[in-house]
Amino acid sequence: MRRLDDEKIDGQLSVELARRDPGGFAEQALSLLDGFNQGPITGSDLVSRLVNEGMLKSIQFDPDSWTGLSQFDQITVGVAPMPTGMKEKVVFDDARFGEDELVLYRLNHELSHQAASAIQKASPGLLERIYRAILASRGATFRGLSGLGSLPFYRGEGARVQAIEDVTELINMYLISPEYLKAFLRFLEDADESMLINLGLVRLESKNSTLIFKTIEEGVNRWISSRRS
Repeated sequence: MRRLDDEKIDGQLSVELARRDPGGFAEQALSLLDGFNQGPITGSDLVSRLVNEGMLKSIQFDPDSWTGLSQFDQITVGVAPMPTGMKEKVVFDDARFGEDELVLYRLNHELSHQAASAIQKASPGLLERIYRAILASRGATFRGLSGLGSLPFYRGEGARVQAIEDVTELINMYLISPEYLKAFLRFLEDADESMLINLGLVRLESKNSTLIFKTIEEGVNRWISSRRS
């Protein structure tokens, strides 16, 4: 994972480029995703695997929105800057990410929806362990395992949708970097309760953090291994 003092990649994924040359923007984004993801699979391999498995047919970039959408085998990723105050609610340790990197972060999140489906096929029931625990937490306390899933929009969609977003975001973090996911889970162990409440995040015990990490790790690596065999 890139250190905070490393050079950011800002300036290569502008809204203007997305409007002027959508194809060139998409090519640039997918190229940069390779360097952005420091997990067990490169960005280009992730996309290729999802395409080959029939999970992904198209990726569109929307210069007029910052949000994303994953629907069946189609992905839309917003390119516009995130609203003031939103980044720290949605992205853990947000200071390490520039605007271009946030586009890649959102792209990877939408790809992670497809990856979650692929993992479920490769390891039926594995992600259910996490999903059901989050669902219970969301239903009882309205808090879960991602700031994204705690946004008002998803809260209005109900605990089931929130839990799906939480699991997807955990996969996203792991694909970006296993160490990044570990840091987030440690944050859930150690952060002030008031901060967790404000972000809609639940407190974790160390044993549960370890279980969540190992489950995500096992799911991703089983899927990758199954496609290589």
